[in-house]
Amino acid sequence: MSAALQPLEVGICSWSVGAHLAKPLQRVLRQLSVRVAQLSIAPLLDMPATKRRLALKDLASSGINFSAAMISFKGEDYSDRAAIKMTGGLVATKMFPARLRRAADAAKVCQTLGIGLLSMHVGFIPQPGEKKAFSQMLDRVRKVADALAKCEVTLVLETGQETAPTLLALLEGAKRRNIGVNFDPANMVLYGSGSPTQAAEILAPWVKHVHAKDARKSRFPLEDAWCGAEAPLGAGDAELVDVVRILYSRGYLGPLVIERESGNLSVERLQREVDFLREAVERLRQSEV
Repeated sequence: MSAALQPLEVGICSWSVGAHLAKPLQRVLRQLSVRVAQLSIAPLLDMPATKRRLALKDLASSGINFSAAMISFKGEDYSDRAAIKMTGGLVATKMFPARLRRAADAAKVCQTLGIGLLSMHVGFIPQPGEKKAFSQMLDRVRKVADALAKCEVTLVLETGQETAPTLLALLEGAKRRNIGVNFDPANMVLYGSGSPTQAAEILAPWVKHVHAKDARKSRFPLEDAWCGAEAPLGAGDAELVDVVRILYSRGYLGPLVIERESGNLSVERLQREVDFLREAVERLRQSEV
């Protein structure tokens, strides 16, 4: 990172603005007066080796503060909850070896750029009572964490595809120092996996990175469909401001990185998101004075 960051400093996700190369990302950050970005690693991994080296060189010298990186996997299908349950993360046995290698490659990119956190969805975590399936997921998470540890990178598991108690059981059972949580309150709404504020209380000691995202609940969600839809910050049911308050009170001082899965938001629309979040953070700070 090129500069010390303020507690709860606002950032953006590179994929939410359709930028993974240095110059386009720098341009958006300047327009928004934002210094922080979470970087999508997948486009870099998919580049030819020579092009990747040049892209990494530009990113390394860009002056951007990378709060974390994010990795997705080929073959993941987010068309509905049923599809991602079958294809997401580390669940599918046939896909796991390739995804472990991809995570290890992503860790090397993180090391090159000085990024200490790599976030991912590990997939729908079985209940601890499903001993065989839960043990298998534990083993896979440990293998990914161990691969990342070789590059001094911490694995941060994104919330949402399971309840907070189930994720906590995995975190405690993995027994790895380089594992934490990327807290996304909107995902709790979209997957129907519980109250974001209650999840924040449970997972706060593990939170190392936060996605600022909101979502409205569907009034009549269909089976296996998404339980809601993304919404502008503050306009949904993700209890975002309360989540930030809880995490801050429990010691979280990292950035709040705006994510919109729809991607390619206009600068004007994204500016409204940035302004909302900065105002919320300022009110939180003032309440302590």
